[in-house]
Amino acid sequence: MSNWLDKIRTEAELRKDPMEQFVCSLSDADMANDYFEDHTGELIGAESLKKFLAWTKERVYFVVEYDGDYSVGSVPRNPCDEEADSFGG
Repeated sequence: MSNWLDKIRTEAELRKDPMEQFVCSLSDADMANDYFEDHTGELIGAESLKKFLAWTKERVYFVVEYDGDYSVGSVPRNPCDEEADSFGG
């Protein structure tokens, strides 16, 4: 099981974002709503997942969907010298 908040925290750790001043377009309940991944990593009930935008002092977080796989991506909140990742395929 997983939820959006877990995936946001994982992305934040990867980017070394302390998640200060966290604000999300979803309610706390929707962010913490668990969903299941089957043995292939496909989401069960993915069509019911709500998309979101979330902001911290340092980054903007969003849903990345590619070929049935859902993850969380992020970009710097302000211009900087960080190279952008490629999202999707």
